[in-house]
Amino acid sequence: MARQKRSSAMALAAPTPKPKTHIISNIAYVKQYKEMLGKLKYFTFRDDRNDYISRSARKARRRWVDCGMGEDYPTIFNTCQALQSKDVLAWTYVISPDPTIMELVPERKRRALLEQVTESVVEEYYEARDENRPRYSYVIHDREASTNKQQLHSHIVLAGTVETMDGPQPFYNNRRDGHIELFNKLAEEVFERELAALGIQTPLEPVVAADIDKPLEPDLPEPDQPMTERERIIAEIIAQWDWSF
Repeated sequence: MARQKRSSAMALAAPTPKPKTHIISNIAYVKQYKEMLGKLKYFTFRDDRNDYISRSARKARRRWVDCGMGEDYPTIFNTCQALQSKDVLAWTYVISPDPTIMELVPERKRRALLEQVTESVVEEYYEARDENRPRYSYVIHDREASTNKQQLHSHIVLAGTVETMDGPQPFYNNRRDGHIELFNKLAEEVFERELAALGIQTPLEPVVAADIDKPLEPDLPEPDQPMTERERIIAEIIAQWDWSF
């Protein structure tokens, strides 16, 4: 009898199976100017797997795909400031397909596929939330995963508000309201749909999410750490920087 009770207790304590997916997606919010500047700098200048990203303004500008937030680091920062809500300066999303599945896509088509997936996921997510098409900009990073496979992924920056007939209104992503689950579900559906359009079927058994390398994030200060006066002045200078040369 005691053995049976122990077995029952062990069964109750069994860990929850890890979620399985073909694509990793992530949502985070930014509240502080210093953190936002750190992220934008990382998104803009992080080197790719086989390509050094020049610190020149012209090449850095070409890295961003502008869907309403701006085509360069300072413009996006200014837009974040102009469209922030009381609680959120900006939202950042990450979309990272499984490198093993991306190997099934011809190399020359991979970046275009991820661009299509990124834009469709963002816009369909806001549509599913009954919101207007959001303003956003994104970059695509090309890193080498721990498995030595190419890991293309996108970093997306969105405003903290959405446009409505009554003007900008705060936009929130709450797990308890099912928003994160909806975003992840759409990412999976869109990715499979775009693969099917290329004549590629995903494996019947998805990979375990933990087995996909998550895109690296920079070491950033805690969100609630206030900016010093010197950092505030630097932020203002960067925001007014003329990148037209």
